[in-house]
Amino acid sequence: MDHDGGIYRFRVFAFIIQGIILALMLQYAMLSLLDDNQGFVNAMKMSRLATKGVRLKLFLFFFVSLFLLIISLFVFFVGVFVAFPIVSLARTYIYRVLRNQMKDMEQSCSLLPSTS
Repeated sequence: MDHDGGIYRFRVFAFIIQGIILALMLQYAMLSLLDDNQGFVNAMKMSRLATKGVRLKLFLFFFVSLFLLIISLFVFFVGVFVAFPIVSLARTYIYRVLRNQMKDMEQSCSLLPSTS
């Protein structure tokens, strides 16, 4: 009976890890949808491709921003009014950098000669 509890905990832990990875992959889909005026599915694809290779850095950014927001709560809740816009602007800046990298990559791929 004890083994069933271990399997249950493992499954819950596995789903949490998958949810975190999915959230990191798709966190810029809404910004892409608003910025590029493209369809929802294309915005999700762009977000997934843009975050490929930098998900660990995004994960660390998430924890740093979470730490900053928690610390700002201890400053009589007034710090949140400063910290939240800073975190939001930093997140938007990261999106813009990733988006520009994607556009540069697309441009360099279109300049390559075709092999047909």
